Amino acid sequence: MGAMCNRLIELGGFVVLSLVLAGCGGGGGAGEAGDPAAQPGTAAATSVVTEVSVALKGAPAVRFARMQGDAGMDVTLEVVAQGEVERLRGETVHVIVEDPASLFQATPQVHLRANPAGAFVALLHRVLDVPGRFQGQLKVHVCLDAACNAELSGSPMTVPYDVHVLRALQLDREIIDITLPFGKVPPDQTVTATLPASLLDWDVNTTTLPDFTRPSTQVEVLRSTSPDSTTGVVTFRIRPGTTGVHLETFEIVAGVRMPDGNFGVSRKTVTLRYTVTPDAAVHHVLVPAEGRYSQRFGDPASQGAPNPMVADVFTVFGGVEYVSNPAAANGHVLASGWFNPFDFRITPCTVGASGLACLPVGTYTARLRYEVGQGSATREVYWPITLEILPP
Repeated sequence: MGAMCNRLIELGGFVVLSLVLAGCGGGGGAGEAGDPAAQPGTAAATSVVTEVSVALKGAPAVRFARMQGDAGMDVTLEVVAQGEVERLRGETVHVIVEDPASLFQATPQVHLRANPAGAFVALLHRVLDVPGRFQGQLKVHVCLDAACNAELSGSPMTVPYDVHVLRALQLDREIIDITLPFGKVPPDQTVTATLPASLLDWDVNTTTLPDFTRPSTQVEVLRSTSPDSTTGVVTFRIRPGTTGVHLETFEIVAGVRMPDGNFGVSRKTVTLRYTVTPDAAVHHVLVPAEGRYSQRFGDPASQGAPNPMVADVFTVFGGVEYVSNPAAANGHVLASGWFNPFDFRITPCTVGASGLACLPVGTYTARLRYEVGQGSATREVYWPITLEILPP
């Protein structure tokens, strides 16, 4: 078929690929004046239509399933030319692909082949942003003119497609932006998620990267799902923070069963921007205002407690002071040791020489002591804790 080169153009809503089956540059180019065989629409050109035929190798079909917003699938079609292929020398052959559902990019990649004569047409995927089921046929035209008035025998060739695009996870908002003065407790923030069909499960993950150049805060994440599994609500419970801008990111992930039986995933990111402005009248806050815990007698599990102090000034933790305990606990090894100040955990039981030793039933009180401020402005602040040991 001689040397070949590609020329890409667009025609209306179609993808048009002009393949020049001739030398690139110099004599013998497509459409060369004085060569009747090179003029589309002439008698010579019309005769080529019946004397050269094209066909797709095999029985190609496009079938796949994707989540909305995901990339589709690349498809390569092999076009085989038969007959008096040499008659195409000097002609510009146009390959036009009709893509009614816009499943592919507007310009395919084409690799020509001289022996046997033909070409590979690579349809490149695009992001599928419209949900639904798309069924129909791609049409591949091979013509001698851009308007496809002179079409080679066997053209157009059809490729059936059946593509499912599942609606992705949708959020009512993806950015939470709040500003409060220091010491104010932020109200709970909610994000409502419209969950995809064929849902298997969904979850929320913290994706904030460490950044020691800015303040950070603790955010408790709660989620709930509607009985019909179509709606999810994510609640962000924000702990008061120090002065500055706090940035946290969260990823909401939904796993689904695709129509083709495979596993699909839809993801959305929520960005929380929490700005704390200074308040000259407030230097510290205890969150929560007090600690109240309970546990059954004999349960050896420990409980975690927060460090309640949030301060905008220099603060020193002064330890734990035990205030009271039931008479039955006098002399018990944990009576003045049930709160661990190093990891802020409540431990009602310990293993002794005679086995497990647990605090007796009753009410225990203690307080954490902090020194807030510096110099003459230093003051002591206490956080009360109550532990209730319940009957077994």
